[in-house]
Amino acid sequence: MKLRGAKEVGQFVAQVSIRRRGRCRLAVVSFALMLVGCGPEYNGLFDPLDDRLGKAEQQGSETLFDLSEFADPNKLEIVITGDGYTADEQELLRQQAKALTDRLMIVDPFSRYGGLLRIRFVPLISARSGLAPEQNPLGCSAMTIRRAVCDERRVRHWRDGLGWDVGETIVLLNVADPLGGAHHKGRYITAIGSAPGIAIHELAHAFGLADEYIDVAVVAEHVQRGASVLKIADSKPNCSTDPTRWAIWQKDGSLGEPEAGCYYTARAYSPSAHCKMRYTTEAAFCVVCREFLVAELYRRVGGPLIKATPEPSPWRRTPIGVSPTTFRLDLRGPRYDVISDDSRAAPLIIEWKLDGRVIVAGSELSLSCDNARGASKLSVTVRDPSRWVRSAAANLALASEQTWWLRSSCR
Repeated sequence: MKLRGAKEVGQFVAQVSIRRRGRCRLAVVSFALMLVGCGPEYNGLFDPLDDRLGKAEQQGSETLFDLSEFADPNKLEIVITGDGYTADEQELLRQQAKALTDRLMIVDPFSRYGGLLRIRFVPLISARSGLAPEQNPLGCSAMTIRRAVCDERRVRHWRDGLGWDVGETIVLLNVADPLGGAHHKGRYITAIGSAPGIAIHELAHAFGLADEYIDVAVVAEHVQRGASVLKIADSKPNCSTDPTRWAIWQKDGSLGEPEAGCYYTARAYSPSAHCKMRYTTEAAFCVVCREFLVAELYRRVGGPLIKATPEPSPWRRTPIGVSPTTFRLDLRGPRYDVISDDSRAAPLIIEWKLDGRVIVAGSELSLSCDNARGASKLSVTVRDPSRWVRSAAANLALASEQTWWLRSSCR
């Protein structure tokens, strides 16, 4: 039987379910409901599950930023594409993607921690220029005056067809209005292609930061859902009902008095009156938002330690004998060639301990019977001592630990 639409799918599955009994019947009926309720009908101009979306990599991709001196297989992948750019506008899309990448790499903390990122551009041809949700690949449209949204299923299907693990997806829009939006569930953001500052602001949303201005529409939405607006505000790193939350940054004047008003309500505070989360264009991130972004970047990639060799195992001891055994660390961290905030980044701190005794060494340590006779435990802690991070919670993300259990064959 050929299935032509959602209505026929529901009828067909219902017929099958009638013939079955018990648990199988329930499972089939629930599956039918999921299919029938899977969203709006499409007019055939662009099927959201069309294979053309899943084969975007055939159009090729271009790496816009990837520091070769940071050989890290687990970099955070950011992919930039577009919706509403016709075949004749692909070069415009590429230029806007490159402009966004260049701007991001001069904004702290991304300037200093760019080695943790890999940014790629993937062209995507639309049938119509501008917003045309029923005809263009990702189905992007204006949700409100300032907010743009894409078809989440189309974005997910396109992203899955790229062939690599994508951390964040930036969808540039070929429009003149200052639209944007961060969509956590679908793991993508939208922003007009001609305004890199808006895209960076939205990218910070994707990492977890809130707007530092009061959005009346958002407040109304949460109130309508019965959500506690103040509780939501307190869950954000840069919003709080307690104006003393960021006192650690106020002691030496790095941060002024908190500003009243944040995203959800005027009864909450934001850390600063001058921050990119309040002004989307030219402003820098305040010290609180910068701290959070540094920690979140490390969380996304797994801390400063990429790999340790020999590979540690809780079930297998590493042999130590007459011939030296060399322990090596592959590390990730800040760029030391970038001067930001009138300073360079401090080197990573590496602390080795052999049975609790500190051993001074860098990213390599050799042990043998000469210096490890009878030893049973080797541990190492790698930490980024960034001046941009002060809170204890954020500092946890800037450290990695590793332990080897040793087996000595020394006589």
